[in-house]
Amino acid sequence: MRKSFKYFVFIIAIFTLIFTLSACNYESVITLSDLSLSITPNESIKHLTGDISEELLNNVDRGFRLETYYTLGSGRAWPTDVGSDGYKMLDEEIEFYKDDKPVEIQVYIYLTEYIDKPLDDIALNQMKDYFEYIRSKGMSMLLRFAYDHTQGEDNSPKQEIILEHLNQIKQFNIRNAQLIKDTLTAYQFGMIGAWGEWGATFGKYNEKTLLNAMIDAFPDGTYFQGRYMRVVNQTDKNPKSEYVGYHNDFLVGRPHPWNTAGDKYKSNDYKKFINNAQYRLNDGEMPWGGYTDEPDEKVDGINFLKQMREHSLGTLSIKHNYIEPRVGKDGIIHNSHNIARWKTEYVTPEILKANKLPYYDSWFKDSNGSTIKRSIYEYLRDYLGYVLMLDNLEIKKVGENTELSFVITNFGLGTPLTINNMEIVVCDKANNIINIDTAKNYYVSSYDNKKLVTYGQQKITFTIKGDIAGKAIGVKLSKGNHTIKTANDIPYIAGVNFIL
Repeated sequence: MRKSFKYFVFIIAIFTLIFTLSACNYESVITLSDLSLSITPNESIKHLTGDISEELLNNVDRGFRLETYYTLGSGRAWPTDVGSDGYKMLDEEIEFYKDDKPVEIQVYIYLTEYIDKPLDDIALNQMKDYFEYIRSKGMSMLLRFAYDHTQGEDNSPKQEIILEHLNQIKQFNIRNAQLIKDTLTAYQFGMIGAWGEWGATFGKYNEKTLLNAMIDAFPDGTYFQGRYMRVVNQTDKNPKSEYVGYHNDFLVGRPHPWNTAGDKYKSNDYKKFINNAQYRLNDGEMPWGGYTDEPDEKVDGINFLKQMREHSLGTLSIKHNYIEPRVGKDGIIHNSHNIARWKTEYVTPEILKANKLPYYDSWFKDSNGSTIKRSIYEYLRDYLGYVLMLDNLEIKKVGENTELSFVITNFGLGTPLTINNMEIVVCDKANNIINIDTAKNYYVSSYDNKKLVTYGQQKITFTIKGDIAGKAIGVKLSKGNHTIKTANDIPYIAGVNFIL
């Protein structure tokens, strides 16, 4: 989200007084229920240890995310940045944050050059090429369309143009169904207001009509995100309302008026938000460094983690409040902010238990069984979204066949709603060498990702015909062309987690 300095100075001035008066009396109202597992893991399938937990960071639709812009027509990054290039910006973002290993990108597609005309072949081909480039990087996107790139100028199209563009986008999605399936994590309701945030706009719109058109423009099963409850609430009567989640762009670990559900934790909006969050796909970001409204700009790390669980957060911007150069209230440019500071603030099993935050024991161990230190930063990096583990393996003969069962558990903060396919894979094995070329895949119809909320579990039972002697057995979890590694220290070959 790119916001002008004047806009922030004005707004922050208003809220500084409010929070200066209230900060001394602040107590966390983030109340979380206790966590417990119905089935205790027995490590019959080896767990992934903390020293190699980064192996999970290639899993899509979760974790830290980038932010980038692309302007249709000109191909610029930001609409007014003459000479800028959308591809160059994307490459620079990937390079700059390579140590954080994000595979998610919030992508703003600016339609500023088409505010009074349909999208032409140039624009549609540019969009296809850009999405294909993202796919080539093995990444997935939170997509938003916008026209207004500032609050102070009128770049707002008429409603008829927006509807025409949405119809063109719908046809684009139909023609490029596999590309959209491979690259789209969620569509963030945009089009209206500065940066597509549904705030300040010069346009006059029937919001419900536009929201329904946006939902209709994307394939069945697409997840959506709204910035404000007033936006999300208008989709309640849409048949796809269960796919509408939240995007909160002012996360500071405590109630704030700019939160998606506001700061009134007894309001109907908040109750609805907290009841729905774990069954939705949700994204968030902190304000830019220097604009958190906190004393000395320090956000309490543990309260922030609790808020992440409250939000069942799947993705979080690594671009905000991390290492961006920003002028602080002291007038000095600061390059390091809260997320960077959390690299040197640590969590322990006791701290996580006391604050009802999910984790698995081996995350605090190395491969030799020794205890390792884990930071708040690492916790965010590893536990945002889903962390899926396979365990409690049982094998028994049933007549001439083999019955296989295991438990899949989610230790993450969010629910793996997009990871909608599970297969059992059977390969030949000799001398502990798995022959992936002989793989036979069997779809598991009983798999239900909606059951895998935080600490949610599902027992999977599957019958394999015949004897499994000389066979390798694996579990493949996938979304589109992306496969998912589980939190197990087992062979992961061609997207398959081999449990035998």
